[in-house]
Amino acid sequence: MAASGLNACYQVQPSGSYTTPGELIFSTTGFQPFETLLQDDYSYTVGARGKIEGWNWDLAGTYGKDVDKIGTTNSGNASLFVNTHTTPLNFYDGSFKASELTGNLDINKNFDVGLAAPLSVAFGFEGRENTYAITAGDPGSYYGVGAASFPGFGPTSVLSRSRKNYAEYFDIALSPITNLQVDIAGRHEYYTDFGDAKVGKITARYDFSPAIAIRGTIATGFRAPTLPEEYYTQTNVTPTAATVQLGPNSVGAKAEGLSPLSPESSVNFSIGFVTHLWDTLARRSTFTV
Repeated sequence: MAASGLNACYQVQPSGSYTTPGELIFSTTGFQPFETLLQDDYSYTVGARGKIEGWNWDLAGTYGKDVDKIGTTNSGNASLFVNTHTTPLNFYDGSFKASELTGNLDINKNFDVGLAAPLSVAFGFEGRENTYAITAGDPGSYYGVGAASFPGFGPTSVLSRSRKNYAEYFDIALSPITNLQVDIAGRHEYYTDFGDAKVGKITARYDFSPAIAIRGTIATGFRAPTLPEEYYTQTNVTPTAATVQLGPNSVGAKAEGLSPLSPESSVNFSIGFVTHLWDTLARRSTFTV
């Protein structure tokens, strides 16, 4: 039966019409599903700081987690209705879970080495662990074609992944001559899924006067794809077709010959001018490549 006014997902029903005695009709007026979200997001941070032999140190740790529970209301499952002559109207579709645990140690000290300003030396270490998971919805949400509008996550979509990375950095800031400031920084990271990454930055600023200055930066950048970008997976089934979204780094994508996501790297050049025309007005102009 194809009934006008019904969601297209429900146009495959037991044969018959509205006038057939005893015919099962899901809805004679149609329906409008809604996707719902119940989110639980929290984080905790602890830290301490102090000074040893003139060296300033700052130790901190942060743990955060986000849980998104997805649902579909005012909906129905066409496969359940056809096969069992009944269907729930509200479904729990599953959840996304992501967490991050980070620890940092930053150390710095200024040295008087006879330059126009004290030499500032800083370095530090960081460790981080990320997790990502997709949990299953209730069976009715993914049975057959699944809940209309947003099918639930079934066993083929359930996953749990994690990644660790460790980093160390250094930063040196100095003024070789009056009015010239130079900053040199570097960072090395190791990812358990991507290996090593190195980035650096050199920036300088020269003040011609209290009102006019010029600055420039040369830097490299690195960005690893997030775990959701790598592994998000979903399967949608309709009465006439099925669509599977594979995570680029999943086993299924690899079996299909698809390449996994790779880290992004960049090289940046920028130059800028700074003017202070009046005490209450500052203007900046920057050109970046």
